[in-house]
Amino acid sequence: MHWLADFLAAVGVVLNGIPQGIMAMTLGFAVFPTTFSFAFASAVNGVFGSVAPISFQAESLALTGNLGETPRERTSIIFGGSLVMAVIGVTGTLTKIVAILGNGIMAGMMAGVGIMLAKIAVDMARKERISGLSSIGIAVLSYLVTKDLVWTIVLSVIGSSLIAVFGTHYRADLPEHVVERRLRFLNRF
Repeated sequence: MHWLADFLAAVGVVLNGIPQGIMAMTLGFAVFPTTFSFAFASAVNGVFGSVAPISFQAESLALTGNLGETPRERTSIIFGGSLVMAVIGVTGTLTKIVAILGNGIMAGMMAGVGIMLAKIAVDMARKERISGLSSIGIAVLSYLVTKDLVWTIVLSVIGSSLIAVFGTHYRADLPEHVVERRLRFLNRF
């Protein structure tokens, strides 16, 4: 049964790239470069057998959405965070930090992510009451039954998504500033 949980976790991480891309678009990032960054990060992670940086991208986007007000500020935040992660990755510092501080540091990082995601869930429940509360309810029930975080996340996301699409017929419009559909390296003169 563990293979199924591993498979669901892998599929969940891949599918999680879709809402991350949509979130990036709503924050003012262009579609193609955002897609390219996720594909590039996936390829690098595949080569090195790591999943953590892709996971950090979602948290970085959520944090960027709360901290940055303009696309320029958001781009600077993402770029700065990427530089820090690149240094940590190239030097192997993350492994050394975990070796020195133990698994407590990883548990603390995961707890921080959990707190941030809980805040996002509560905000979602305020804005989209039915799908937000159903997401929280399904997550609580599935965790009480399975005691497995993978099943909790998968069931919660699938259940609340189905309720949003078929139950409330949820539709969202992208902001007006999301109009760029092609890659442009330089501004026109």
